[in-house]
Amino acid sequence: MDQGPYQGVWSVGFRSSADWNSLFDRFDGFLSRTAPDLVVLVEADTETIEERLHSREDGDTRFSPDTPEFDRGVDGYDSLKRLIHSIDSHESIVVENETYADLDRGVDRVVAAVESLHD
Repeated sequence: MDQGPYQGVWSVGFRSSADWNSLFDRFDGFLSRTAPDLVVLVEADTETIEERLHSREDGDTRFSPDTPEFDRGVDGYDSLKRLIHSIDSHESIVVENETYADLDRGVDRVVAAVESLHD
């Protein structure tokens, strides 16, 4: 398990000036050939993300809240999520990451989803 091809395309798009849909069209062949069996989308609300970014030591992040880059990253995630949900070739789940309890529930959901792939 790793961050996978969708994370890679998001990272490229984050630094690009192309609109997200054009970018996804450009990478369609790559994503079609490398689509994983399971995509896990990890979500937290914007306030939680901002709080976590502010708490990082030495500004260890690629983007900061209240910047055009932050907005582009969020927009790209939303666009990517719509794309993933429109593709029927693999399973995707959304897990929340607001609290430690969410992490435990998310792990349980991921484990169950991975186990179901082998059924």
